[in-house]
Amino acid sequence: MPELFIEMDNDMIINGLNDSLIKRHSTASSYKKGEKYFKKEQILSMERHGNRLISIIQGEDPTPRKTDISFDEGGLLKLSCNCNAEKGYWCDHIVATLLGAFHDPDKIVHRPALKELLQKKDGNTLKKIIHKIAENNSDMEHLFIRYLIESDDNDLLSDTNTMNDPGSGLSLPANPLVDPAPFASKVTYIIKKYEGQHRDYEGLEQISEVMNEALDFIKQGDGRSAISVMEGIIEGYVKQWFNLDGSYGDTGLFFEDLDMGMAKAILCTAITKDDRKKLNKKIAVWEDNVTGYGIEHPFVLSKSALQQGWDDPILQKILDGETVTESLWPVKIPEHAPIFTLIRLEILEIRKQYSEYLNLALHEKCYFEYLMMLTKTGQCKEAIKNADKMLRSGREALTLAEALREQGLLEYAMEIARIGISLDKPPSAQLALWLSERCDAVGDREEAVNYMIVAFKSAPSFNDFLRIREMCENEKWPAIRNQLLKNLGKGNSFFSLSDIIDIFIHENMINRAISLVDKETYCYREVIRVLEAAIKEKPEWVIENASKRAEEILDSANAKHYNKAVNFLKKARKAYKETKAVDIWNDYKDNLLKKHSRKSKFKGLMEKL
Repeated sequence: MPELFIEMDNDMIINGLNDSLIKRHSTASSYKKGEKYFKKEQILSMERHGNRLISIIQGEDPTPRKTDISFDEGGLLKLSCNCNAEKGYWCDHIVATLLGAFHDPDKIVHRPALKELLQKKDGNTLKKIIHKIAENNSDMEHLFIRYLIESDDNDLLSDTNTMNDPGSGLSLPANPLVDPAPFASKVTYIIKKYEGQHRDYEGLEQISEVMNEALDFIKQGDGRSAISVMEGIIEGYVKQWFNLDGSYGDTGLFFEDLDMGMAKAILCTAITKDDRKKLNKKIAVWEDNVTGYGIEHPFVLSKSALQQGWDDPILQKILDGETVTESLWPVKIPEHAPIFTLIRLEILEIRKQYSEYLNLALHEKCYFEYLMMLTKTGQCKEAIKNADKMLRSGREALTLAEALREQGLLEYAMEIARIGISLDKPPSAQLALWLSERCDAVGDREEAVNYMIVAFKSAPSFNDFLRIREMCENEKWPAIRNQLLKNLGKGNSFFSLSDIIDIFIHENMINRAISLVDKETYCYREVIRVLEAAIKEKPEWVIENASKRAEEILDSANAKHYNKAVNFLKKARKAYKETKAVDIWNDYKDNLLKKHSRKSKFKGLMEKL
């Protein structure tokens, strides 16, 4: 399979990196902080190891933070920081690193990549290095031991690896090592802690953290211990859940999480007939306790797991890759069937039964999961061949494209992304931006602009508007500008309102900006910005609109919003001055103060005006 390789410019450490890209993926706050660290030289070090950039940043915390950024010919690949900032946007330390890499690449120290160094050492030398590291670092010793026990040569040398027959389960202790009682007590304690406080979400979140212990056992293949943990959690919840507020319905919906956890635990182990009967009886008791509260079929997944397990003959044929026309469900396919199949697939992946995973996913039409597993197991050609028939959304296409890119197949990742653009109406802005960034990184500026236009039409952004102007040729800009502005602000523009207003103000299209906020009652900041921008061109509108908004607040006698009323009046005063009507403003202000003379907070704020 051919691989795309484009040599990076020596002056450009990371292809496609620019200020606009950094702003797009960071919040205003994180960008401002990162910019400050960069300008004040708080980047303590930046080292390049092959296609990784590692930096130490002295930010606001006393402890310096470490960022680790990987990239390829398609630009940025993975970014991480040990500051534990919220996921979704780049943190201030990553922003500082990227600004440093873009504006001051000469300060980057170049070091050999680990792969390059390893190739220069023989096996005996590497063993000595591992022993030396383990002697001085117990955590690393534990990591080496765990990897050597849990992995085999096939993990390194082969694309796929299979384990035992799915019905046989894993090697487990004869008796459960986990007592359910402490977990029931934990759940009881949490519920009593939040009883009557109308903070169900926090309580359920803490119970979910307790459930993570069961999920950890599942990941280790210890289904028996996971069952014990889930028994305790469910027992405690069933007895106490009605003591939570429950007005938002979250407490009832939480049974779905409990059911899913128990189903995973059951499917993770070979369960005996006796244990199956005992667990069925417990589930029946739990159901009797909660169905009276309107919770229907609370443990339908767990019951299906006990009923079918892995022994069903039709299932066995499917896992073996045989052609099967019968359904796994004898009467009719239940509503929970798709979720149940996903649980089966999760367990098969934990067991590294990749062939069985692929056979089941294909039979049950879990096409996205099928494509992803093909990619994970190195069968990328097959995934690419089937992608256009099996992908159903831009989100799926983006996830698959990112997986292919991690395999070093950027060209094919971009091909998948192009397929995904046509799957959503309107196209996915996130996918279009991803594709635009990759095109920009590999030097295809025209395509980068085209896909950024696609993204802009789906989710308008002031930053992207400026970037499109920066990227496109001067003679093409007027036509592209008209294309971008033609329908901007029409339809459902609430979530992009701030960006759209920025664009209209930047382009001096004040009437368009006014049309967005003229009767808007919620977006105070956007209204204030348009009032300010319109003072010179539309002072009469500013006077009328700002005065009306201020009077409505004052007439409602809502003191907590008096500061907003005064801010509206500030804009009105500036507009009166613009029209040379200061005397009219003074009369209006005096009349307003007389009318609301008993509003002391308002009068105090007006004295500062």
